[in-house]
Amino acid sequence: MYDYHARVVDDEAVEAAVTRGPQPVPPTADVASASEMSAVADGAYFFTYLTEAYEAFLAGNDAQVAELDGALAQAFEASYASEAREVEEVKREIESLKSELAATRSIQSSVPKLRASVAELTAALDKLTKAAGELEATRDGLTTKIDRDARVLADRGACRCVTPCC
Repeated sequence: MYDYHARVVDDEAVEAAVTRGPQPVPPTADVASASEMSAVADGAYFFTYLTEAYEAFLAGNDAQVAELDGALAQAFEASYASEAREVEEVKREIESLKSELAATRSIQSSVPKLRASVAELTAALDKLTKAAGELEATRDGLTTKIDRDARVLADRGACRCVTPCC
């Protein structure tokens, strides 16, 4: 006598199954309801399949074994189809996050360079502002000198302007 997961099979029952001949596929081979799908998930359906397939094998019913195999495969495919879709979605999300991370790293690596450029440009702007101030002071000084020299020449009557200005 053998114990297959709480189902006792004795030699007489096996002999009776063999002499009975081929039997139709039991209704448990078709997985249709939600409760049966959850049974697939927790393994109960597999042990039912295993018991029925073994009995069909011992009875020599290859067609029933093939039908049970197909039903089991279909049950697992249906049960894990949503998980497969979820895995693909997670893979796409991972790829998206990887590209976003690479873009962020690229931006982060350019931040110190940009800060250095800002510092250089600020220093250059300060130099140019100082130079512009010096040039304005020089211009104002030269304008004042030109005006003063023009008055001195006008006072002497030695203005050589083409138009009479003095």
